Amino acid sequence: MNLKWWDETITLFNRYETLDENNRVQTNWKRTVLYNCFYGVSTRKYLLNTDVIESEKTVVRIPKNCNYKPYDEFINLITNDDYFTLNVGDIIIRSEITNTLKLNESGNTLLNDYEGFEVKNATINDKLSNGHYKGTD
Repeated sequence: MNLKWWDETITLFNRYETLDENNRVQTNWKRTVLYNCFYGVSTRKYLLNTDVIESEKTVVRIPKNCNYKPYDEFINLITNDDYFTLNVGDIIIRSEITNTLKLNESGNTLLNDYEGFEVKNATINDKLSNGHYKGTD
């Protein structure tokens, strides 16, 4: 995809859970840097009673990539070093960063220090010629 507005670099932190030796849930993070993405922020205004409310909506589109795996496949890989997914709970940062998230971290520090968001909706649009994966807050 060679569109002039698809020029952003993002750092994606995939969130996935595993069980420890005592069957307690652990939150794991896998960092992937992705290039030639779209990162857009739009402001929406709406009326609530007599007040005008503004809210921002962030959208990231990641171009179709052979290293993408659906979440169910991603979490079942013996090693997921080469792969990424896009799922609710992931964190997207608008730039390439070298930070990592440790076991059971929330990711809030990253969101306070960098421009980014937690993915609330993930859509896979990879059947089209300009296929992509879309994450929104």
